[in-house]
Amino acid sequence: MAQPDLAEFERELIRSAIALADQGVSALEPIYDLTAGRLLRYASFLTRTQTEAEDVMQLCFLRLARAPEKLAKAQRPWAY
Repeated sequence: MAQPDLAEFERELIRSAIALADQGVSALEPIYDLTAGRLLRYASFLTRTQTEAEDVMQLCFLRLARAPEKLAKAQRPWAY
């Protein structure tokens, strides 16, 4: 499956973050599906270990679940 361009990716991420803010953690799955691969690759690059990268990814999603409105309002949501 081809990856969407960055603008399309960010629009989908914002739509998913708004849904998360409105519906709660039950709406987290679309964001996970959209970002998990990229986030894990980036975290692996930074940490150099799979286990730590998975821990970082878990913390990112926990942070997102606690404050989805921050992502929904971000000008550059992927950077958030």
